[in-house]
Amino acid sequence: MICFLVNTGNGQSQESFNRLIKETNGFLNSHNVLNDYSGSYNNFISFKGSGLSKKRIESAIANSDYEDGISKGKDSISEAYLISELNELIRSNVYKIISHTKFKAQKIDSLLNGGIDIVKSEDNKLYNFSFYEKTGGTYKSKISIMYFSDADKNNNLNLYKIFEGDGFNKIHAISTKEGTKYVLESFVRGCSWCFQSQIMLVEFKDGIFHENFMYTLDSRDPNEGIDYDSKTKTITVDYITDDLTTDCYCNNSQKTEENSNEREEVKKKCHCTFQFDGLNFFLKKKGSEKVKE
Repeated sequence: MICFLVNTGNGQSQESFNRLIKETNGFLNSHNVLNDYSGSYNNFISFKGSGLSKKRIESAIANSDYEDGISKGKDSISEAYLISELNELIRSNVYKIISHTKFKAQKIDSLLNGGIDIVKSEDNKLYNFSFYEKTGGTYKSKISIMYFSDADKNNNLNLYKIFEGDGFNKIHAISTKEGTKYVLESFVRGCSWCFQSQIMLVEFKDGIFHENFMYTLDSRDPNEGIDYDSKTKTITVDYITDDLTTDCYCNNSQKTEENSNEREEVKKKCHCTFQFDGLNFFLKKKGSEKVKE
């Protein structure tokens, strides 16, 4: 999920920022101990220990969508619905934190508790906040929120549109003659044995982010994928073909669906090397070989 920046208020105090951090940490503590498994709909948590405010509890009880998620005595809420409540509260508070006038002066990664991943670029301008949505199942989806310090504070819904997904593991800043560009790396588990890794190069221009380069790999092996060397500005891709990626591709546009009944099922070891040329990544080397059974 991708979330968008809200307007920055004026005259906000350090005290209000500290309260916001404390409240968010409380939500994170409550969220961290909850389990995202199928039985969580039948496991009820007392409202007293839920971490929800009195007003939020009243709202949850009155929510018709939660009819099966509130106990008959209306003193507890199912674990699944409590996760949903905390997801929204944490997300809302992160909006407020990155919109606060005191945010830039803070070392935010040392202020927020565990349970939320904070990744930022070397120039301290592009941030990604992400935490597990805990929807159950094997798809480990995350709620992802982007922040860019140089962006206009007006609500431009297209600003972070290209960052849709489950957050990022690393963000690198690259200086070019066209200005600073950013390399973002991501990885997500989509099912028990489905793993997607992705890398993209973006630039901020005309008030929004634009994609310059992207490569995505779907694999059954979590150890395969994309590697980026920030020193040499080199991307390497190594994988063995499977039912998710059936051939060797060094261009995402080549990954068209094929009729498996009309192609020879031969395992291949695939390699791609992309090198940064000062403005963008270009394919420097590609190769493939049959895997001996």
